[in-house]
Amino acid sequence: FSRDGTTLAAGGKHGGTLAVVTLWNVGNGALKATLNDTNAEIWSLSFGANGELAAATARGDAWGQVVVWKQGGAPASREFMHGAHAVAFTADGKRLAAAGSWLDDEEDDIAAGDVVRVWGMRSGEQIREVTAKAPRAHGMALTYDPTGTRLVEGSNDGAIRVWSQGDPVPQVLEGHAGPVRSLAFTPDRKAIVSAG
Repeated sequence: FSRDGTTLAAGGKHGGTLAVVTLWNVGNGALKATLNDTNAEIWSLSFGANGELAAATARGDAWGQVVVWKQGGAPASREFMHGAHAVAFTADGKRLAAAGSWLDDEEDDIAAGDVVRVWGMRSGEQIREVTAKAPRAHGMALTYDPTGTRLVEGSNDGAIRVWSQGDPVPQVLEGHAGPVRSLAFTPDRKAIVSAG
């Protein structure tokens, strides 16, 4: 959902081939727009505070790109090392994070660990990168806390990694026996809810 709750976005395929992002009006269910500037599997979507929409792609022609659509502007892509599987904006919309994986130098088809990159939305420049050397792991879910000071990633290896601002080493939360596919903070910011 958009931050004002008026628009719903979903990623999928049109005609079984072209990947699209479709926007609906929540109030009346009417189709608002279809965005098809990328031909790749869309794994995650996130709305920014100013109406931007980010999509993480993992397969297809736009392999490993994070695509950002801005209101009234052309889409912009940010390259990722490998598949990008999750995206999240800070609550103020000033930063965008994406989670995915990086490849083993010797086995370039094997994910060697999680990688999370953060870009400043105003400059478009990458401002942070954190990694976790977990064999065959990649991020599947991503969220910021409401203050933007903690970034939480759920991985396919069952781990939840919490990065505090400026800390290169994450706190690791365990308990899932399989991939963590969804994350959210409780309104009081005291707990993280995870699902897999």
